[in-house]
Amino acid sequence: SRHVSFVSHRGSFQVFGDYYTNIGSIIRSQLSTKDVNIATLSKFEKTWGSNIARNIRVISSAPGIELFFDQFSDIPSIIVAAGPSLTQSLEFIRENRSRALIVAVDTSYKLLIENGIIPHFCLAVDPQLINSRYFEGTEETDTVLIADPTVHPSIFRFFRGRVVLTGVAFDLMKWVESIGGHRGDLAHGGSVSTNAYDFSRRTGASPLIMVGQDLSFTSGLAHARGSYLDEQIHNKTYRLNNCHMFNRRQLESLPPVFVDGVRGETVQTNQKMIIFQQWFERRKDENLINATADGVVIRGTKTVSSDSLDFPDPGFSISERIDLLLHGRTAADENGLVREKLRMRISEMIDEIKKLIPVLEKSSELAAQLSEMIKTGKDKSDPGKTKYILKKLAEADSFIESGKKSKDMISFSIQRVIHTITEGYDVKEGEVNAGERSYFLYQGLLEGALFNLKILGKMHRLLE
Repeated sequence: SRHVSFVSHRGSFQVFGDYYTNIGSIIRSQLSTKDVNIATLSKFEKTWGSNIARNIRVISSAPGIELFFDQFSDIPSIIVAAGPSLTQSLEFIRENRSRALIVAVDTSYKLLIENGIIPHFCLAVDPQLINSRYFEGTEETDTVLIADPTVHPSIFRFFRGRVVLTGVAFDLMKWVESIGGHRGDLAHGGSVSTNAYDFSRRTGASPLIMVGQDLSFTSGLAHARGSYLDEQIHNKTYRLNNCHMFNRRQLESLPPVFVDGVRGETVQTNQKMIIFQQWFERRKDENLINATADGVVIRGTKTVSSDSLDFPDPGFSISERIDLLLHGRTAADENGLVREKLRMRISEMIDEIKKLIPVLEKSSELAAQLSEMIKTGKDKSDPGKTKYILKKLAEADSFIESGKKSKDMISFSIQRVIHTITEGYDVKEGEVNAGERSYFLYQGLLEGALFNLKILGKMHRLLE
């Protein structure tokens, strides 16, 4: 998808202009989504693996989100994102905390706490260090943190409350879950608010009400006033670079897109937020209500004002039900059995990788030779050497393929290499010969093996 050209059949386009314009928009949207996904995989491949390694003690003991599935079918849920209009919805959330499940995202958590609202749940899925700052300085809380196993480990130091984990989202890392037990999966849409929506849905809550889900630059802002990301603007501004200039640059970081807003006016967004908008639209969920005070229209959902929503008393304490479900489940590995099984598996993987590294080193050298021979035409003038190299690489392939325990872990950390070979990702214009692709592969596998040897060693030490 890196180098796509659109060629229109002029006559058809003149007759059915709207039809072909729509098709072009759909294709561009798909390509944009794909590019975002590939860029995300390439950026975070090693971060995810490293974070799982550093979180292995939590992963081995914390309970899973399945505890809460289908346990709140008799009440609504308010999903609290951190869009600019969230401040207009705070009173609505406060009034309904005893009558609805309050599910916050990490970005909105501190703003809610500072306004005297303790959400029942808070979701964190982003692996970056900055996301742990959303909990820095917060006090002990009754909120239950729902964390992805790949979040930055600092989150578990800063958050002072009970923690449950989601299942591992990546098939290549499911070996961790196969030992520690299934915890429950959530749908991912690139934004933590999509995870919060899916968690609310799986609790059985109905209806599901979104607030702060602007997906636009309401009032020229990217996030709600008082949220961590909004406050950070003041740390980055000075006399010649004020907050208005900072916000303007945020608005212009991607080409602007203008769409229909919930208030009947056109609002400014960008292609990244359009991806999230389309994700919610594809759900076609009749139980989903958009009560966000401002922002984009999310088609397929009911758009209403929060003032028109009235919830009955559920007849029980939501907080007490959560406490009851969690009772006795906060230390799921008291005897250390899961830790011991994990250690044994990790030891096997370390031994396997150690045997694999010299093979990959030799394969990288051979692939580099092959690439140079193809460039200079020596692959044809010296077919005997070419055949010898190909034979040795085939033998190496068989040995690499035999690494049943470690190959998934290595694959997880070389997504950039895989997309370089299959998609031409991050490669300059021009032809890449077969030798170069082979070199990219073996060199990537070697780097992945060395990286995983390091993080597996860390996991082993943490589990001792």
